[in-house]
Amino acid sequence: MNKLTSLAVTLAVSSSTLLTSCETGTGTGALLGAGLGSVIGANTNGGGNNRIVTGAAIGALAGALAGTVYDEDKRSRSQRYASEDSYDRPSRRSYPYGEPTRYGGYVRSPYRPYNIIDVRGIPSGALVIDPSVDRPFRNP
Repeated sequence: MNKLTSLAVTLAVSSSTLLTSCETGTGTGALLGAGLGSVIGANTNGGGNNRIVTGAAIGALAGALAGTVYDEDKRSRSQRYASEDSYDRPSRRSYPYGEPTRYGGYVRSPYRPYNIIDVRGIPSGALVIDPSVDRPFRNP
């Protein structure tokens, strides 16, 4: 590559770094796409610097599109798992409440064999699972 081509590649990569955020898949994809597109444009036959800029633009758009798809998939996955792990996940049915005991932080399960369950640190109204029967109930 000659000096002008190297300068154009450096400028394309630098400008895409300044204009996009690398903290997201969209920004990272645009950055990588612009860099790769400008290198490919510089190494094609003829066309000069115009191909470098065109390659960088096409690469940035393709990379941003791929990064957006990645971000959306990651967001939907994290929302699905967050709702499964949360104490306050929305329920489609009502759950029975545990029965308070005279020992603070412990409740009696509403399911047979009515085990005593440690609920210290779990907020009131949150779902708790009785491990002996693997069924949820609400912390009183």
